[in-house]
Amino acid sequence: MLEPWQVIGSTISYEDRWLKIQSDRCLTKTGKFIEPYHVLHYPTWVNVVALTANAEIILLSQYRHGVKLINPASIALHEAVGFTLVGVYQAVGYELGQWYDVAWWQLSLQQEQSEIVNPPLSWQEVEKSLLWYEALKSGLNFLRV
Repeated sequence: MLEPWQVIGSTISYEDRWLKIQSDRCLTKTGKFIEPYHVLHYPTWVNVVALTANAEIILLSQYRHGVKLINPASIALHEAVGFTLVGVYQAVGYELGQWYDVAWWQLSLQQEQSEIVNPPLSWQEVEKSLLWYEALKSGLNFLRV
């Protein structure tokens, strides 16, 4: 089970109407200090963290970087390591006074499976599950308003 960190101190590093950056000094259960640990507050933003049934985080890192389409070396590198093109946004990249098309590439972190191992549940099934209430209850410990 993921143990919450203890927040030893907290300051607001930056704040405007779109964003507030809170800088915390945290102590882990192993006694390690994490400083600064930045908490980003957005007034109209919701983060969702995917957890297993044992409250383990499914996704630790996610990177979202576009590739400028006039960069053949970068395209070749992405293809060489197994990325596949999944989409192109036209004229959304801007650099040195010029607009560029930006491509998005994807690399699966697991092999394709012929059948779904854990099929998604309907909302009605989730709502009836004891795990749903346990997740809500344990999540309240991490809620910051």
